[in-house]
Amino acid sequence: MQLTPRYSISYDVPCLVVGGSATLNVHLHRYGALPEESVRLDFQGDGVFVGKDSAVRFLAGQSVMHLSIAVRKPTRGKAGQTRGSLTAYLHGDEVPLMTAIPIRYDHIPHQEVWVDGSLPIVTADIAVPKGLQVGYIDGAGDDAPEAMKQLGVEVKRLNAATLTLEDLKGLTSVVLGIRAFNVNQGLVAAQPVLENWVQNGGHLIIQYNTATRDQVTDHMGPVPFKLGRDRVTVEETPATFLAPTHPMMTYPNALSEADFAGWVQERGLYFASEWDKAFVPLLEWADPGETPKQGAWITAPSGEGQVTYCGLSLFREWRAGVPGAYRILANLLAFQTAGHGK
Repeated sequence: MQLTPRYSISYDVPCLVVGGSATLNVHLHRYGALPEESVRLDFQGDGVFVGKDSAVRFLAGQSVMHLSIAVRKPTRGKAGQTRGSLTAYLHGDEVPLMTAIPIRYDHIPHQEVWVDGSLPIVTADIAVPKGLQVGYIDGAGDDAPEAMKQLGVEVKRLNAATLTLEDLKGLTSVVLGIRAFNVNQGLVAAQPVLENWVQNGGHLIIQYNTATRDQVTDHMGPVPFKLGRDRVTVEETPATFLAPTHPMMTYPNALSEADFAGWVQERGLYFASEWDKAFVPLLEWADPGETPKQGAWITAPSGEGQVTYCGLSLFREWRAGVPGAYRILANLLAFQTAGHGK
């Protein structure tokens, strides 16, 4: 038997990006006896203004209620504040609600892991050009589609196994999910289609892959590079900007060391170890006592288009509500629309 709180909270997104205002979908779950009852939720925002408290009424036997709340930037927030959080309470209770993560495997009893129920919120100013249309190909699973949608970018899910040039028509960029070349067998067939599309003006963005024998194809993208096992694990490691005036570093957001503040777990992983001379490395850094590494973020023109390998741990930072990770994503997606790299 697992003793649990009576209620838990969950959200449609792991992190909410608030440009000016946003609507957040909230789910209140209850456990144990399920009588008809009414409860009231109080929401407290750090760095954001939250709409009125919400009353919900459960029918007998009903275990979850869905509601939406308004979240917006305060007209006068803390100077320079770029992130905040939202916490939910049952009215009159000083203990915040937690989130229950179900663990379901056949070989162990079903159970829930209870974690902090607050939601990270990004309130940074993030410039995003209008008209971006981005394709996404699945990898091992990450929050890239949701992160892009939070920026107001239209995202089209693509099936690598059946990909055609018609599917790519009108797209400004295609993003590959993390470890896509390790797990998505469809990329064998999709590779020549993607290369043709890049040659004619597309931007292929390859997130990190592992340097293992399970890669589904012997090359990734139209310009050759090889992966190593280099990574930077100290979150506070400073970044040296190797090409500070490169358009990917300046448009539409001027990136700086501030965009690497507040990162969690690591800076990046499985950096490129060798690359064609057409590639431009954008960053250099190293863990204490190690030699500098330049393969975390490299980009190269290919025909009329561009290919970028990004081994930054953006997939961890989006979920943690790191503003700089969203600004970097905006710059990655916007590159071809600025007319660069051709």
